[in-house]
Amino acid sequence: MAVSIDLGGQVAIVTGGNRGLGFAIAETLAEAGAQVVIIARNQEENEKAVAKVTSRGLRCSGVSADVTDTVSVQQAVGSILDQFGKIDILVNSAGVDITVPATEATEEQWRKIMDTNLKGAFFFCQLVGRSMVERRKGKIVSIASILSQVVKVNEALYGASKGGLVQMSRCLAAEWAPYNINVNVISPGSVPTELNRTYLSVEENRQRNLRKIPMGRLGTPAEIAGVALFLVSDLASYVTGQNIFVDGGWTLGW
Repeated sequence: MAVSIDLGGQVAIVTGGNRGLGFAIAETLAEAGAQVVIIARNQEENEKAVAKVTSRGLRCSGVSADVTDTVSVQQAVGSILDQFGKIDILVNSAGVDITVPATEATEEQWRKIMDTNLKGAFFFCQLVGRSMVERRKGKIVSIASILSQVVKVNEALYGASKGGLVQMSRCLAAEWAPYNINVNVISPGSVPTELNRTYLSVEENRQRNLRKIPMGRLGTPAEIAGVALFLVSDLASYVTGQNIFVDGGWTLGW
């Protein structure tokens, strides 16, 4: 029996969708037929990302918004609802990492990470969730990290934000399950993107990561996007409150 995923007629928001994992997810959802709205702060980069997707005949638009600013989030969600009348899918992919020893971390660094990785995701969930509750239907996926579970030195701030994102999503999954809303998390392992490309360009760092991965290779954005596509599809209608590690086996702890 042939199995395919068709998101035709659905409206999907992808925060941080103008680059890295967010762009790979946005492109994949558009390929499956969704009307995708890329949300990110940089309007010029948004326009470039949207152009890449629409040049292939796919449906995609962009909205500039700062995920750390709740007023900006409200305006973005409101404009999308005004334009399309609904939001079927939300993917929280906007994220930032600051690698710093805990003894040297500043309040400003703490706030930047928490506001982007956790606060922004929550208020997008809240505002989009309200419309999903009314419609009694929706799919939410947030992008965390294996550092929501495993430990890495100098990543206390980032790890705390991603661990919080996982637990927040679990709470929302339970709260909104009666409304047929699925809330899940993807925790990628070592996948080269703009966020970590400088780190992985150092061969010692690259080899250190590879030694922890049973599959012996780094992941690709497309492999993360494939899991996101599954989670927002009807194939995952009975999956909620899960943190799915897409890490080549890193979290096996071998």
